[in-house]
Amino acid sequence: INVVRSDGGLMSSQAAAELPVATIFSGPSGGVAGALAIGRAAGIENILTFDMGGTSTDVSVCVDAESVVARETIVGEFPIRAASVDVRSIGAGGGSIAYVPSTVRSLRVGPESAGADPGPACYGNGGICPTVTDANLLLGRLPGHLLSGELPLDKVLAEKAFQVIADELGMDIFSIAQGVIDIADESMAAALRVMSVERGLDPRQFALVAFGGAGPLHANALAALLGCYPIVIPSSPGVLSAYGFQTVGHRSTFTRTLILPLADKSLPMIRSVFADLAERARAWLDSEDVSGDIVFSCDLRFLRQGYELEIGFSEGDLDNNFHSEILERFRVEHQRLYGFVPEAEAELVNLRVEALGPATFKLPSAHASELGDGEHAKIGSNRVYVDGNWQPVGLYERTSLTAGDVVGGPAVIVQADTTTYVLPNHKATVDEYLNLLITKGGTHE
Repeated sequence: INVVRSDGGLMSSQAAAELPVATIFSGPSGGVAGALAIGRAAGIENILTFDMGGTSTDVSVCVDAESVVARETIVGEFPIRAASVDVRSIGAGGGSIAYVPSTVRSLRVGPESAGADPGPACYGNGGICPTVTDANLLLGRLPGHLLSGELPLDKVLAEKAFQVIADELGMDIFSIAQGVIDIADESMAAALRVMSVERGLDPRQFALVAFGGAGPLHANALAALLGCYPIVIPSSPGVLSAYGFQTVGHRSTFTRTLILPLADKSLPMIRSVFADLAERARAWLDSEDVSGDIVFSCDLRFLRQGYELEIGFSEGDLDNNFHSEILERFRVEHQRLYGFVPEAEAELVNLRVEALGPATFKLPSAHASELGDGEHAKIGSNRVYVDGNWQPVGLYERTSLTAGDVVGGPAVIVQADTTTYVLPNHKATVDEYLNLLITKGGTHE
């Protein structure tokens, strides 16, 4: 039995018992791992991950088919020195409650959530607060039920919940519902900007992999705000985190703090410490009964800086040119992230070796693709509220779509674990692995 680690790897149950802190963010790491596997199958290496559930949204960034691992994280008020996939969480989900504060007459959304019990008003379980899910139902982006018909949605109860805010602000309920969706989308887009733009990454160079129960419902709007196309909707978005657990191999990190100037005179000590770390990493792989590789990195900073950057390299780089080569990589990365390079000496802070076991996961088999319009999967029609007007929208059954089908927006694509909303002037194409790829343009372009 293996246990998922926060850094997106596996370890034995015995290793987990010895170091339980390494599992503290194992859930979100599974989602990122699953998104990476989906991206690889689609031939996409740079992705933004977007996991929206009922109470919160988790976002992350993956570059060159690798997740970004943070060496320190925060749980509550406490900093934790444990490696974890770098995920940012915000209080925005399908159950986020819309309200008007008594002190300011303006609409707010979240972070308080209706949760699963009683849940959104439209669930009919006694909830009376208007939520993001209620807003999606009122705007026609959700069908009249969820979970393949097992959970009926009551539009009358959603209207009643939103009427309270509409009366207070002197607006109609559909304008209020649109405002709720826009606020939630902007909050989630802001989190994605933190993970990309604020790190020197252009979101337009990334695809957006959306999952979770509500992710596919809002993904198209986020991509329109950020310019990150295509949007990739996996075949089973609601369980992608569980899927991701199957796609990773064993992993563990060994670190030594060693504050030294990055200079030739430090090389003997650097080599000695790395040799010890490498020995420990290989011993760990043996103890886990797996073969694998070890990779090297170090944290560097310029003198008197309060932050470090992690720079990776291979074991063969520990030659007489180590100082100059690593310094150049550090300067290039500092320039990319911050736009400048200080005229100061560089110093080492931490030396690190990671043990990486192989993943046994195999990409799913590709399906034969044949161009189609998806009409065979159409199960009905509805109206959707767009820019203050109502437009007809087709309802499609996701499991009936086949590789090569192209569905033009606006469209609502339903399945047991989620609902996908395709904006007008966009199209959803089913790829050979049965992912939905949403891009700009109509079905005839």
